[in-house]
Amino acid sequence: MGAISMETPYGNQVKVYDKERTVCDCLRKKNSLDNDLVFEAVKRYLKGPEADYAKLLKYAEIFNVRDDVRKDMEILT
Repeated sequence: MGAISMETPYGNQVKVYDKERTVCDCLRKKNSLDNDLVFEAVKRYLKGPEADYAKLLKYAEIFNVRDDVRKDMEILT
């Protein structure tokens, strides 16, 4: 879920996760990551022009981080 293909600067195709999946992964692993780093990642995503709140909430439900996402959305938006 959330896997996409991107081109590197050298023209190679690589599989990566989309922004919404990455935000959810950061929140899922927040206990093993720096809190400031996680908060900054979520903040940048939510304030970015490509933020897709519906998609983020869908992923958050699937990855059991819905409460964390909703809390951060209330604080940051």
